[in-house]
Amino acid sequence: MKKIYFSILVIYLLRLSSATAQTVDSIYYTPAVPSNGDSITFYINCYFTYSGCEGTAIYWGGNGDTITASALHCMGMLAALCYDEDTVIVPPMPPGQYTFMFILSTGTGPTCLEGPIPPDTQYVSFSVTPGAGIVSPDFENGMMVLPNPSHGDLVVSWQNSSVTEGTLKVYNTLGALQQMTTILPGTKRMQLNLPPGLYFLVNETGNGKITGCRALVY
Repeated sequence: MKKIYFSILVIYLLRLSSATAQTVDSIYYTPAVPSNGDSITFYINCYFTYSGCEGTAIYWGGNGDTITASALHCMGMLAALCYDEDTVIVPPMPPGQYTFMFILSTGTGPTCLEGPIPPDTQYVSFSVTPGAGIVSPDFENGMMVLPNPSHGDLVVSWQNSSVTEGTLKVYNTLGALQQMTTILPGTKRMQLNLPPGLYFLVNETGNGKITGCRALVY
């Protein structure tokens, strides 16, 4: 008799596991290049092995550089592929590198009891950049880059037309010098071409003044 009960329990668990099968198919977000002033919307495409796969995503917040969200979807009894899209809106965050973690679970029954199999957990990495055209308050003169972000070809403009002779230095996020160009007196614009990355542009003049801004190339 114990063997019969055990067999029934195994069959029940196998059916319940099948009923709660879930998969995160893809994750994408907008805007494609978020800055520290943007809210970021994540779209999570999911599919399930049973019908009636409605659910709601919950944003849990961040822990360091990891952003966490989850969703519990309630399964029906009909064996059929069911597709749904969860949406998570993340408020603006400081510039940096982040990981978005999404945990997808399923449940059954009137109370949507979570199934015995582990949830499907997927990750996507993304970067938050400084706002375009931001001039650091530590600099005395204004300087900007347009377009920003760009695909590589960009123009550096000085807001002060009385630029003296100096040097334009381009640094990456590790502080390594990437380019260095001499600036002639009276220069108002200069064209640059840079590979993908986040850069800090610093103009060091002969009289000790420093002008700088950030540029994103993707």
